[in-house]
Amino acid sequence: RFLQFRSHILEFGARYEFLKYNNNIETYNFNTVSKTYDLFNLLLTNSLRRQNNQVTANAGFEYRLKNLTLTPGLRWQSQHIVNDISNLLLPINQKTSNLLPTFSLVYKTLQFYYDRNVFLPGYNYLIAVADNSNPYYITLGNPDLVPSVRDQFSLSYRKNDLKKQFTYGFNSNIGFTKKDVIPFITVDAQGVFTNKPVNQNGSRNSFLSFYLNKQYKK
Repeated sequence: RFLQFRSHILEFGARYEFLKYNNNIETYNFNTVSKTYDLFNLLLTNSLRRQNNQVTANAGFEYRLKNLTLTPGLRWQSQHIVNDISNLLLPINQKTSNLLPTFSLVYKTLQFYYDRNVFLPGYNYLIAVADNSNPYYITLGNPDLVPSVRDQFSLSYRKNDLKKQFTYGFNSNIGFTKKDVIPFITVDAQGVFTNKPVNQNGSRNSFLSFYLNKQYKK
């Protein structure tokens, strides 16, 4: 919904999301009597039930001055995730509420956009039981992971010359993430790799692309 005045627009929006995941890992040891894997291993068995409730509300103020449009905004984000893991006595509750900034600038065909997002760790990173499906590469979970915060900047430009039938432009993006979830890999004396996710600052991602398009008449 929005309210429009002479040179500016006040925008409002809200959204609710509900997601549900189920994940099960069962491990069986080799039975020397039956010569099959039919001995249930409780220590290496795990199940996860995950319910995700997310509410987002945003407000933006769009101001226009000839070819220039400025839109600062705020987005309130509330996330509540319940992770019921079988080998834990109590479920892991993830709760976070954040007021996040947004900003966009448009001048003719030049566009700049900034926003901040908060990401809770994926459910597969929280399972504390080892995934030993590959005995030489063990994957561990980490229930102590905290949310990641990402600041994202994008800049794009497009020029279209109708007379010359010539179009060119570029797209660019750069992001900085605090407390990003990354793999921490160790190797023991037997050469077995162990992969465990941890939080780490200083992650960056970026891309830059150019394009040219010229049409010729026969």
